[in-house]
Amino acid sequence: MPLNYSKWDRLELSDDSDIEEHPNVDKKSMIRWKQRDIHEKRQARKLKIAKLQTELALNAVLRPRIQAILVGTSEKGVDHFRAVQRRMQEQPSPEKPPTDAPNQPTYDQMLGQLLGDVFLEAAYIADGAVIEDDALVSRLSWHLELLDRRDVEAKKEMEEEEQEQKKRITSEDIHEGWDSSSVVKVKPSPLEDKPKPVKKEAKKVENIEVLNPGASSSTVDPASSDDTDDETDLTLSAAARAFVQIPIGDFEKSYAFIQKDSSVLTEQTHDAILGEAFDAERRGDKALAKRCVHQSLLVNYCRQLGRNGVGLFFQKMISRNPQSIKMFNEDLKSTYARIETRTQQLMAEESQDREQIQLVAEDPNMQIGFNIPDGPPPAELKVEGEGAETLDIEEVRAFLQHKWEIFTSFSSNLQTALKTEKLDEVNKVLGVMKVSEAEKIVELMQEGGMLSFR
Repeated sequence: MPLNYSKWDRLELSDDSDIEEHPNVDKKSMIRWKQRDIHEKRQARKLKIAKLQTELALNAVLRPRIQAILVGTSEKGVDHFRAVQRRMQEQPSPEKPPTDAPNQPTYDQMLGQLLGDVFLEAAYIADGAVIEDDALVSRLSWHLELLDRRDVEAKKEMEEEEQEQKKRITSEDIHEGWDSSSVVKVKPSPLEDKPKPVKKEAKKVENIEVLNPGASSSTVDPASSDDTDDETDLTLSAAARAFVQIPIGDFEKSYAFIQKDSSVLTEQTHDAILGEAFDAERRGDKALAKRCVHQSLLVNYCRQLGRNGVGLFFQKMISRNPQSIKMFNEDLKSTYARIETRTQQLMAEESQDREQIQLVAEDPNMQIGFNIPDGPPPAELKVEGEGAETLDIEEVRAFLQHKWEIFTSFSSNLQTALKTEKLDEVNKVLGVMKVSEAEKIVELMQEGGMLSFR
């Protein structure tokens, strides 16, 4: 039976079997260059296949969602389209691609960006008129067709890379079969006192140099386009703080500011301004909160329109285009209303859920009173009453001094509440303290003998 050795034709070797070196270049250098070239091309091919697989998986998730929005918009019009946009802004789903990339956007964030682009494209087509349902459907269909064409291209590229990968046999394709081994332990001869030492041969390890060391990592996430792993800082920058001071509706001043300093047109600035809106609403500064919402919307619109659309957007706002002004004011009103409502809910939840320490008698027939010192113990201390003769006057003096020191260590508002000798007043002060602080205060009251139960 003839043997078939054709499979070894695909074996890719990085030795010196097929290298013809240049007369002026030594053979060892040529071998190293050949090895490096093989490893780099192999790694680049693996990374490209992984990237294409990730892209196809992402498109498979987004496609049916875009199709559902397209069907809903074609049936119900622009109202359905805007409702989907509001849902993604107010109740975004945390579902996102299964990657370890920092700041990995969710599916709703990707779709929200796409819908924002589609709406602005339709608004540009309308040129100030009412946005037609057909324009939204047309733009959605165009983006869906673009996604389908990209899928075809990606699949073709992946097939070509996989075919190229299969042309060569590498160490990764070699799998061991049913290997077995056994070791026969030889008992030392009784004539030998000690086993003879075995000399270990030093193994020579060869390191392969590569041009791009970072490409040797096993996994590269195509979605990790951000160049930082730090957590997002939501502190307002000096430029953003000045930007939110611009009055509401003063689009000319806002446009001039952006032209002079475009650093505010970032996602980080947008989030920081919205965070400042929440803080201002909690403080009761509604004017600042509304300005922050107004300016955050301007940043969001400019980011969605891109560099070429910022001028056109502000041109319509400055010229007071009725449709553009109406749409912007509706967004401003709805966004601020959400912040106002959510802030009230959070403050109510905090007041209800916050733990408090309160002095309450276990027995309803028992009353809690307070024994508050009038001052430090006098120089001449006299103890009268039953059992007074058994007390050590110096121990009593030390106790009264310690009691006074505890009382004076309390805050002024707690001292004032204790002097009223009213349980409700003392509980009010304890109620605004942290639990750990209030517990410590009650322990000190008991230590100083300031609590009485009657």
